[in-house]
Amino acid sequence: MMAALPDVELLQTPEGLRYLLMRGPDTHGVSQSLRARGSYEPNLQVLASALLNANPQPGLVLDIGANLGSFTVPMAKRYAEHRFHCFEVQPPVFYQLCANVLLNSLGNVSAHPFGLAQAASEIEVPLPVYAEEINIGSFSLDPGMRQGVRGQEFRGETVTVKVVNLDSLFLENVRLVKIDVEGLELEVLKGAAGTLLRCGFPPILYEAWAFEWYAPKKAALEAFLQGLGYVALNFDGSENFVAQHPAFGAMIGLR
Repeated sequence: MMAALPDVELLQTPEGLRYLLMRGPDTHGVSQSLRARGSYEPNLQVLASALLNANPQPGLVLDIGANLGSFTVPMAKRYAEHRFHCFEVQPPVFYQLCANVLLNSLGNVSAHPFGLAQAASEIEVPLPVYAEEINIGSFSLDPGMRQGVRGQEFRGETVTVKVVNLDSLFLENVRLVKIDVEGLELEVLKGAAGTLLRCGFPPILYEAWAFEWYAPKKAALEAFLQGLGYVALNFDGSENFVAQHPAFGAMIGLR
């Protein structure tokens, strides 16, 4: 039985998008950015738009580690011709994601309450105390990643999270993949290699930290992408990268 869910509030952005947000500090996270600016990582949305516009055939967009929908909601509103599949493992945040899909009348979004990894498994993991947490988005399924980023564990209840590999979902015509899974991007991609091949190697937006302790994992991630034929670039000096493959079609930022 899950503990009581946190109190919430409704936010409407200047662009007319609506979000159900948890009340709490979250001073370093998605919620505070939405309250202060009406968006989260708009640079990532600009980049995603450029990638979709460069190869405009309608298809699927995958948001792996979707959080409350700060990427999917504006993008799905803007690109109604695409279908968005969102994956979020934190149960209370998944409920938020579903609420935000409904609040914005997004019939082109499917939300999934499980994670993606190299192989199917079930993982026991402590959740944040949402009413107290300053950065809900730092949640990771890997205890080493949680320790590296936070220096301590979350103190909420422990839940069992299901993960599968992307290849087992047999998705077709994927046009864009966005991955933000707090250090487990490589594991997600290892379970997605067949999908990437079948879909002609669509572009991938992913996060790769600059922490010194994360450098070996980042190098392994880059090597894996290069092994598939991708070219990875950083466009804006952030920790967000884009990997593009010449087999997919037009490539932005490259000659």
